[in-house]
Amino acid sequence: MAIAKSLTLLMKLKTDDFQSGIKGAERQADRSARNIERSGEKAKKSWQDVGTAVTSLKGIFAGFVTAAFFKQVADVVAGNEKVISSFRAITDNAEQARAVFDTFNNLSRELPQSFDEIQQSVLTLGKSGIMPTTDLIKDLSNIAAGTGKSLTEVSQAVYSATAGQLRGLQALGIQAEKSGDKIKVSFKGSVTEIANTKQAMLDYVSSISKSDFAGAAESQMQ
Repeated sequence: MAIAKSLTLLMKLKTDDFQSGIKGAERQADRSARNIERSGEKAKKSWQDVGTAVTSLKGIFAGFVTAAFFKQVADVVAGNEKVISSFRAITDNAEQARAVFDTFNNLSRELPQSFDEIQQSVLTLGKSGIMPTTDLIKDLSNIAAGTGKSLTEVSQAVYSATAGQLRGLQALGIQAEKSGDKIKVSFKGSVTEIANTKQAMLDYVSSISKSDFAGAAESQMQ
């Protein structure tokens, strides 16, 4: 009987200890859960702060990119307007100057030379009193590509020749000298006489380009 009571008491004590242990574990679990929750909130807030910072950086970066883009556009527009203004020197009005700009800006996509070179060539030749055509600029571009000269150098030599200064043509392989009221010109041994006029000189140079340098500019672009 005493043994049974002792066993009953022992079992009760063990049960109480077990229940106490369970309750303790539950309290510890609650504390751990609260700590985890608090940590989670802190982590969540930290990530929110990071997200806010990233968003701010994106906004700042986008602002820089947008500002840089619009500045680049503004610079291009200002540059184009400056070029158009330069063409006023060889045209009668702003509308014609803009038309010249559009024509040769489009042509620059077909030639190996830069638009700056084309612009300078057009202005140089325009001084002769003859507005250069796209065909003439193409011919001079072929000569430049075929002789290893710049388009500016070729245009300057041709301009000088139209003004009576023939020596510059030697750089293009053309020999020229005045002969009475005409000009005797020779290229690769072929001698001919042309009228002593600006247009006759331009026509002769174009004929040389077509006969000996055709396709040179296109080849240089490949």
